[in-house]
Amino acid sequence: MKKIFVLHPYLLALFPILFLFAQNVRSMKPEALIVPGIVALVVTFLITLLLNLYFRNMAKSGVIASVMIVAFFSYGYLLDLSRKMGVEFAQYEILPNLILSCVLIAAVIAAAGLIRRSDSEHSRLTRYLNLIAGLMVALQIVHAGYLLAAVEDTGPTVAEMARGKNISTYRPNIYYIIVDGYARQDILKEVFDYDNSAFLDHLRARGFYVADSSHSNYARTLQSLGSSLNGDLLSRLREFGTKVGERVSLATFVQQSMVLMALQVFDYNIVSFVSGYDLTTMKMADVLLTPRFTLTEFQSLIVSRTPLPFVFNHLVGPHEAHRRRVLYTLDKLANIDEVDPPYIVLAHIISPHPPFVFEKDGTPARDSLPFSFSDGSHYFEKGGNAEDYIRGYRNQVQFVTERLQTTIDNILLREADNPPVIIVQGDHGSGRYLNWKSEELTWHRERFSILNAYYLPRIDNPPLYPTITPVNTFRIIFNSYFGLDFKPCPDRSFFSTWNFPYLFSDITDRLNDPKPPATSHTEESTDQ
Repeated sequence: MKKIFVLHPYLLALFPILFLFAQNVRSMKPEALIVPGIVALVVTFLITLLLNLYFRNMAKSGVIASVMIVAFFSYGYLLDLSRKMGVEFAQYEILPNLILSCVLIAAVIAAAGLIRRSDSEHSRLTRYLNLIAGLMVALQIVHAGYLLAAVEDTGPTVAEMARGKNISTYRPNIYYIIVDGYARQDILKEVFDYDNSAFLDHLRARGFYVADSSHSNYARTLQSLGSSLNGDLLSRLREFGTKVGERVSLATFVQQSMVLMALQVFDYNIVSFVSGYDLTTMKMADVLLTPRFTLTEFQSLIVSRTPLPFVFNHLVGPHEAHRRRVLYTLDKLANIDEVDPPYIVLAHIISPHPPFVFEKDGTPARDSLPFSFSDGSHYFEKGGNAEDYIRGYRNQVQFVTERLQTTIDNILLREADNPPVIIVQGDHGSGRYLNWKSEELTWHRERFSILNAYYLPRIDNPPLYPTITPVNTFRIIFNSYFGLDFKPCPDRSFFSTWNFPYLFSDITDRLNDPKPPATSHTEESTDQ
């Protein structure tokens, strides 16, 4: 008899990973598949091997392994289905998770019992399962490949004007701290009933300039960082027009930015933290810092569809991994010793932006939603409500503010002999009144009003002003410390809907509009 290879368990283990990648391919890169794929294949091999030691039949062992894999990866989708059917419960609530776990375990045991008692060799079933699983995987590869083919490399080139300049002997270390979604003082008071004036006064007392009328240039992370790290507005992206959803090209503006390339010309080392948001993790950094046992954004997304967050909750769950990542970054910022100065440190801290994983005292918050970086209308589509958003954001911004103040003090103390440049900046504001489908239904004053504070030592009268936007941040730094002559860029703000990220509308004149009416939302995303 011709030997039958049992491939379907491995294919079915890869399918959910490829499916999630295909669903988010416009926000991720193919290398995100490597670690989850290897782990899935290794675990499947071990499961199949152990089953075969017991059943002494590879075909039967393979079928049981496939049943186990399907049950494992369907867990999160079944929880979502129950919520859509009107059954309300928190993510870690014991009873519904326990019921679903018992149902799936019972189904696996029943299937294993039927297969064990069967006299069939299961060779035909193995062929069918190999074929079906193979087609499932192939379709996801074709789908992802088609979408990836549409991604274009739009990376900017280094500014030639940086070459050949006489650099002063004073080359300060640069800390660029992006506090994701950190709103401006007036918005914090008005929307979230939180007063951060003590923090801002503390910064001013330490020599910071706080731009108290500042706005972001864009409404989302990749656009904002792509603009600030190139010192330019992203007008050239308009050529992509109606290109739906694709975001990897935006990431190229971050990963291969003019600022980082120019600083390398000035012999700066680049230090970056793993943010958890894959597209802002600087793979080209000289040093990439991350806590142990952390998960990337894509790995967290995969884990969230399984029973693991419930089983291990505050041990290896994605919410706890995210907490540890934020805490590690806030602690490590004042202790950079992996490279020699001068260096630039890029720290993208995804907080107070959702998910809400901190209470105001820093203890873990029990987020009732599956792990996601979704904000604005996307947050509400996943089951969040206005009360949870306001409470979660207020608690989180209070904790992050207190820890950030300590971190900044420690940086200044550690580098007192050679004072560093420190920029503390929101990439955009909060998202309570953000509607990703509609410019008209978004409250732009909330989404674009940001924390923006500058510490520029040894510069007399730096050209800062209350309405400065992030696009001019590094223009001022390069002019002040490296003798360049960048002209200021217009402080304009642009909005684009989620599905059409390159169709920008200049909403600068709408930054003081009143709140729009409350609306319902139907769009979905797992991104920022």
